[in-house]
Amino acid sequence: MKKVMILFMVFAICGITRAELLSDNRGFEAGDLSDWNQWGSGGYPWQSWYDTTTVIDDGTAYEGDYYVQLTQSNPPPRTWAYNVIWQGQATTIPGDPCEKYRVSYWVRSTDADWVEVNFEASDGDWTNNKWQQKEQVSIVPDGTWQYVVADFNSPPGTAELRAVVGAGYETPVFSVDIDAVSLVSIHAWGPNPAHESSIDPESISKLSWGTGELTQGTVTFDVWFDPNGECDLELIAENYSGNDVNLPEPLKDDEEYCWRVDTTDDTGTYTGRPWIFDTMNVPPTVDAGEWQYVWLSMDDGFDDDANNVTVQLNAGYTDDGKPGPIDPCDIRWEVTQTSGEWSTDDPNHILNPVIKLYDMVGYEITFTVPDGLETGTDSTWINVSENGCTAAYEKKDDEGAEFEWSPLEGDANNDCEVTIEDIVLIAFDWMSCNRLDCL
Repeated sequence: MKKVMILFMVFAICGITRAELLSDNRGFEAGDLSDWNQWGSGGYPWQSWYDTTTVIDDGTAYEGDYYVQLTQSNPPPRTWAYNVIWQGQATTIPGDPCEKYRVSYWVRSTDADWVEVNFEASDGDWTNNKWQQKEQVSIVPDGTWQYVVADFNSPPGTAELRAVVGAGYETPVFSVDIDAVSLVSIHAWGPNPAHESSIDPESISKLSWGTGELTQGTVTFDVWFDPNGECDLELIAENYSGNDVNLPEPLKDDEEYCWRVDTTDDTGTYTGRPWIFDTMNVPPTVDAGEWQYVWLSMDDGFDDDANNVTVQLNAGYTDDGKPGPIDPCDIRWEVTQTSGEWSTDDPNHILNPVIKLYDMVGYEITFTVPDGLETGTDSTWINVSENGCTAAYEKKDDEGAEFEWSPLEGDANNDCEVTIEDIVLIAFDWMSCNRLDCL
């Protein structure tokens, strides 16, 4: 019943949306593998012994809850192997040739002797690759997270960028975990308003940004702005040392705007990329509610039927009122990922409907709110367990330390009770040893 959460990493194509150029990476928090063209057991013909890259949720990630694990379980014809873990597809690295970039990540393994990441850049023809960075890092295979950082220069005409992870080992079965992959540059980053965003014109009076991590010495900015959205920019702040400036004029409804921030430090001047935003319709901001952990026989406050559990959804949304107020008749609820049955008296048109769930599975419930032009969507999960004990284990597994609950010591069979059955299980392993020196 465990849910498999997938990750995504997307390169910013024109404007940099944050210091982290692997947009929405968040330490491999969540997302969709299809968005970043993950290569698993394919890639090269000789990579077939690799298991597909997976995302793990076991509470031991370096950052957040998730990390990438590459597992090799089929003996290869050599004691090393490579696998592509991410690829920016048809992506232009923002910047001129020889601009500075820095990549970093955390890595651990219990059985690989070394791990290396090769940053491979191409003009789109992968038969004629341009290798930009090859960083082999020896690690101690003790299962602890170790930090790796490398600097490289952007090549001319780069259309795509990807990373190939390799590992060396003495055993035919090994795994390597990688977390918190980061790519940063010397450019200004984190524009507010964000690149390609739609905003309420009354919500801001300033333009703001972040300073690139690779700048050196004294840093100043030239800020350019164009109220016509055509990037015919005019200088509105020169040799500016702050990270925000007042708008030259109030924003108007239904307009597109363009702006740019150039960075100057002790090494030179770096022209920023245009950031574009508009004051047109903003999609509704939607919250489908907290995850819930229930079981069929629980007292749900609705009925005493042990064959189902009744759940009250708890959602919310906000909108800018454009092009008009939200029509409650357009609100939609849908079970989007489950093998279980559910029933309800038409949950659509209702902000917080009551639904019945019949199977012990994880239900993904998707909440959709349209405003007439744009749509806001969010999902929540409802785990239906066998009993309150298994529900607690599920919640602990998902939320980790945030859920302050621990099983009873001595509860060997994980039924939330210490009984004679636990004593039997403990006695069965009495005096047994699972240390390396007694196996």
